[in-house]
Amino acid sequence: MKTVKIQEGTKKETSLELEDGEGVIFVVPIENNVMRFIAGGCLFFIKPSKVWYVNLVITDKRVVTIPVPPNKKNYKVESYYFKDMDDIEERRQSNEEAMSQAKFGFKMKQGGTSTFENDGGYSGDFTIIGKRTIGKFVKGIGGGIVKGLSDQFDQSASMMTSYAKTMESKSHAEATGAATYTEYSPNYAAMGKAAKARIDTIDTSNLDHIIMRDCIFHLVYAGIEVANGK
Repeated sequence: MKTVKIQEGTKKETSLELEDGEGVIFVVPIENNVMRFIAGGCLFFIKPSKVWYVNLVITDKRVVTIPVPPNKKNYKVESYYFKDMDDIEERRQSNEEAMSQAKFGFKMKQGGTSTFENDGGYSGDFTIIGKRTIGKFVKGIGGGIVKGLSDQFDQSASMMTSYAKTMESKSHAEATGAATYTEYSPNYAAMGKAAKARIDTIDTSNLDHIIMRDCIFHLVYAGIEVANGK
C-alpha cells in the first residue's frame, strides 16, 4: 500500500492511501470545487441534510471522495468501486443552477459493498462548482447573480421608460394648459418576463463545470464496463 498526495502544495492539501496495484487516473482540479451532498428527511423523524467539500479522485478501481481539510465534522473517506456501480446520472437542476454548477449522482447495485452512505439507491449527490463560468464572472451562486443583474437591468429600463413617458405627458399638459397629466408606472410584469427570457437563452454547454462533469461521466462509465468484463 502506498500514499499519494492529492492537490499537493495547496492550503488544503490531502492524501490518499492506494490499494495494492491501484493507480490514480484523474483528480478534479482545485479550481473546480466538488460538494458532497446527502439529502435529509425521514417519515418518522427529521434527518438533516449534509453538505461538505471533497476532493474527487478516480483510480482504475474506484471513485474516492476525500473530505477537504479542516474537516471539522470528521467526514470519512468514501469509496465507490466500479464493480458495485450501476450507473452515474446527471441530477435535475434549473437552467439558473446549471450556469454555476453541474450535479450528478452514483447509482449503486443492490447489495454493493462500496463504502458510502446509501440514500434511496444513490450514494448521494455531487456538485461541481466551476471557478470560471460566464466569462470569469459567475461563481458559486452564478445563476442568482445573473438573474439579479437581468432583473436590475430590466427594472432600470422599465423605470426610465415610464419616467420619460410621464415627463412627456407632463410637458404636453403644461404646453396645452391641461389640468392633469398621466403618471406612467414601470411595467414590472414585462420586466420579469424579459429577465426570465434572458436566463433561458444563455448557453451553458461550454462552461468548465459541465465539461468536468462530462469527463467524470466518461471515466466512470469506462470503469463500470471494465469491471463488468466488457
